[in-house]
Amino acid sequence: MRSMAGSRASIGTWEGWRTERRGGIERKEGDRLYADKALVVWRSAPSGAVVISGSIDHHNAGAVARSLAAELCRDGESPAGAAQPDRDLHVDVRQLEFSDVSGINAIVDVARRAAEGRLILHGLPDAIARVMAVVGWSDLPSLVVDEK
Repeated sequence: MRSMAGSRASIGTWEGWRTERRGGIERKEGDRLYADKALVVWRSAPSGAVVISGSIDHHNAGAVARSLAAELCRDGESPAGAAQPDRDLHVDVRQLEFSDVSGINAIVDVARRAAEGRLILHGLPDAIARVMAVVGWSDLPSLVVDEK
């Protein structure tokens, strides 16, 4: 088991935190859902989409799954408290640099278990999209890959 002592994994909001730079991208808006040395998952303000940036591997795949599942199961409200017309969760993965199979499986498993709504992945890297297609995961009705 990997020790979290001394790691930078954290949960919270960006407000009051110093701005971080990772991969040349400055992040400061929205709610941070999870962060460690390799990965940041946050809810973008004002769109409410979840953004995944960095690398997912077997060390943090569980945290990604928990973050996505919690956001998918929110009480049908946007971050501003307004009712959402659907239960879909939009996930921006344009900044996802790497994911091993445990990371891909974590995302797919959240979609599989979704009682209502869908996971809509925006900007999925081609290599990961190919793996999902070969394994048949891209055919799940609760998982949508939006190429925009």
